[in-house]
Order: sequence, then C-alpha cells, then structure tokens
Amino acid sequence: MRIRRIIVSSLAAALHLGAADAAPPPVPPPAPAPADSIVTDSLRIPEPTDGLVVTYFHARVRCPDCVVIETIARDVVETDFARELKTGQLHWRSIDYEDPKNKKLATHYDVEETGLVIAWRAQGKEIEWRVLPDVWDLVEDSPALADYILYEIDDLIAAHRPQR
Repeated sequence: MRIRRIIVSSLAAALHLGAADAAPPPVPPPAPAPADSIVTDSLRIPEPTDGLVVTYFHARVRCPDCVVIETIARDVVETDFARELKTGQLHWRSIDYEDPKNKKLATHYDVEETGLVIAWRAQGKEIEWRVLPDVWDLVEDSPALADYILYEIDDLIAAHRPQR
C-alpha cells in the first residue's frame, strides 16, 4: 500500500510539474439523466443513505492542480478504505459543481471552486460534513496531501463509529 502511494504521489507530482506546458483538454458535459439523483462525472447515482461520503467537486474544465487533488483523494479512498468502499460503508463521487443539476448540492456545501467534502450520513440524513480547505495548500506535496485526506476521513469515521 505504501509503495502504491509513493508511485501515485510521484505521478501526481510529475503531472503537476509538467502541467505548466500543457493546457488540460476540456471535459465534455454529462449526458441528460433523471432529476432525482446527482450527476457524477457522466453518470447519475442516487444519494447514499448511510456511511461516509467523500465528494470531489470539480468544474467542467479541470486545471492540473485539480487533477492532482482528485487523483490523490481517489487513491486514498480506493487504497486505504478499499474494504469500506466495497461494503458500501464509504462512497466516492466526483461531481461537476457547475452542472445546473448539481447546484443544490454545491450550494449546500458552499462550493464555488474545486474541493473535497466528506460527510457522514445515517438513516438517509446527513449528520456532519466537513470541507477540506487545506487540499489547495498541500497540492504540491502529494504525500502530505494524502496524509491530510486520510486523517480527516479517519477522524470523521471515528467520531461516528458506534462505541463498544
């Protein structure tokens, strides 16, 4: 797991360093879908009812730093929380906050730029949510960014884990 994080961090750093030379290609808008769910990338999914929800908010066009933040966040979720992801205790979603269909969700979290939000849900209700503002300060230090995301997710899970 540690080796994979080092490789992903190195790739993210290389992407970040090489990004000054290349403009990112535009991301096409998602296809139309029913209005009772959230647009994530090009898919619509229903709101998760229970567990931790990690939401990466992005614009239609993503800058190189935005790609790094998403890459590191997704890797932390898929690597360090693979069991929780597989069992449905943790949900990952990537959402275009500029899509009018996602305006309500973006407004709820006060999202106006690319960022990461973690939320705890129980019985269909959101109990607590946190915006992770330091992702922008840490984008040039991939290991520190990964550690920050890991810590925040662990902390929110610990705050809501049933006491034994």
